[in-house]
Amino acid sequence: MECMPKQGVVAAWGLWVLLVSGCGGGPSNREEALDIVLDDVVDTSAHPALEIFATPAPLPAGSQIAVAFDDASTGPKTLATLTEPSWLLFVDLAPGSRFEHPVQIVLVTQEEGRHQVFDAGWWPKVDGEDKWISREAREMSGDRIYVKSPPGSPQGLRQGGGGMAATVPAYCRPEDIQKWALTLSTADDAAVDPGETDDFALLLKSHGFTIQTLKPSTLRNGWATVQQELARIRTQILAAPDLGYCDEFVLVWSGHGSRGGRLSIHDAAGNTTFVSGRQLADEVDATTEQIEGMQVRTVIDTCYSGQHIATFEQAMPRNPNATDPNQIVRDVFVMTAVGDEVAIGSTAFTDSFTADTMDCIRDARKVDFTTLFDCAQSDSVLRTPQARDWWNNGG
Repeated sequence: MECMPKQGVVAAWGLWVLLVSGCGGGPSNREEALDIVLDDVVDTSAHPALEIFATPAPLPAGSQIAVAFDDASTGPKTLATLTEPSWLLFVDLAPGSRFEHPVQIVLVTQEEGRHQVFDAGWWPKVDGEDKWISREAREMSGDRIYVKSPPGSPQGLRQGGGGMAATVPAYCRPEDIQKWALTLSTADDAAVDPGETDDFALLLKSHGFTIQTLKPSTLRNGWATVQQELARIRTQILAAPDLGYCDEFVLVWSGHGSRGGRLSIHDAAGNTTFVSGRQLADEVDATTEQIEGMQVRTVIDTCYSGQHIATFEQAMPRNPNATDPNQIVRDVFVMTAVGDEVAIGSTAFTDSFTADTMDCIRDARKVDFTTLFDCAQSDSVLRTPQARDWWNNGG
């Protein structure tokens, strides 16, 4: 008698789970579990590159499987609680990508070879612990059991230039301008490299900026540490004889963002908290508020970062003590991804928006945001980046 597989579809917090029941004995090792995934789950011909990771042995019954991050920014979500021993396989459909991208989390039962497939955007967690999150874990664990490499790096569609003006006030003399910067890397995982943000800080320093850097190892109190650092920078700016007149402030934020408008912060204790884009905009506003001629430059390199353009526009243009409605107070310039798209980079999908921005600074040999935006826009994958600048005139 021929054994016919049974199929069904159920919903799980917005993801679709495909259940396929096989027949007979299950896989005796993870290589046979991989064969099930390659035969029944992944069409390898449809993807130019693939990486598949698998646990060395079946996970025990009772193990909780979650996805590391979800677009509601409320932390990990449980996908399944195992009712029987099962292998966990992680199918990366765009390996090397450093932004939210399609992946599949697959469970294959040891006894019968039944499998569940969860479509997701990040790596899995097992009983609260991240699996294959870091580059070292991916390269050195021995859990990568399948690799398909493309013949060359995929090229993204490009869009043209046409940068936006970010004019320095005519009364600002070059010798008056001091440069300040805060670079933040708010995660350290397979998608965010704090070392890249450190490189950005060194590049800005080479162009005369006084640099402060924060990353998970130094974010002792999460968002509170960011607020304290921004307050300290404002104190330094105002301590100058010219009270920050015509100075330039650059903030670079690299990390994870959500469709819900939140930014995540991983702190030194391993905790993850979330702040809204408006909270960030308000803190940047407080750092530079009422400093005449101040040039405010913000680069946000996260998924769905484009929505923060409007947030900054709402938060920045205010100067309650301005007596002249035409008074130029600050020039605010923000670069992000377009709309709610991910802030992917140029050349290959593995590049980041931060890396692109650094390349443009090196090419231009200066930190000029009109030139920088023209360069980043012409070199970027389609729909990246977006920028907007406006004069805060006390309106």
